[in-house]
Amino acid sequence: MFEEGYLRPYWVTYEREGSNGHSKLMQTPVDQMRHALQTSTLETPPGPSHWGDMRQHIFYGAVYHLFLLFFNRAYPNFQGHRNLPVRQKFKKYLRKLLFTLPSLLRRELESRRLHLAGAPYHLVLMQLQHDSAFQAHSPFTTNKEFLDQVLHGFAKGAPRHHLLVIEAHPLEPDSPALHQIVCALAQKHQVMDRVRY
Repeated sequence: MFEEGYLRPYWVTYEREGSNGHSKLMQTPVDQMRHALQTSTLETPPGPSHWGDMRQHIFYGAVYHLFLLFFNRAYPNFQGHRNLPVRQKFKKYLRKLLFTLPSLLRRELESRRLHLAGAPYHLVLMQLQHDSAFQAHSPFTTNKEFLDQVLHGFAKGAPRHHLLVIEAHPLEPDSPALHQIVCALAQKHQVMDRVRY
């Protein structure tokens, strides 16, 4: 499996039983993982400080979808594994691309605001809702359900001076809609002043 995730970029991993919910790690207690890491004699070379380029990912993703849109006529009844038709997905990603600069500026401002706050924070790394890890290996069907549970738990259990930082997936095509969901749920759970998206 080539991993493009938040926590394991650069690596190629192999698990005999499969990844995500099929991984043996899902049944392994954290203490057992810690012990295995401490007693391991395996030398893992450190990954580079920066790996991959989002521009390449966007370019090749666009080429792939252009082929699907215009050169896939030999398979008119083809159905992908995602519930969003290619045309709609293409429009969403095009809109995301057009608004990249304002999005980057907002992200930079939010990051500085978080840094200046100096408060402890809890980090939520979002998954794409259509990803198989989310659909097949989680109890949730939508990101809204997931976020509702997270914000509920944060409101009930986190100390009042802690913040909750929600990091959208870098390829999330619907960031504005997700931002609205976060705001609505933060108001519902009365933590609007403590949540950063």
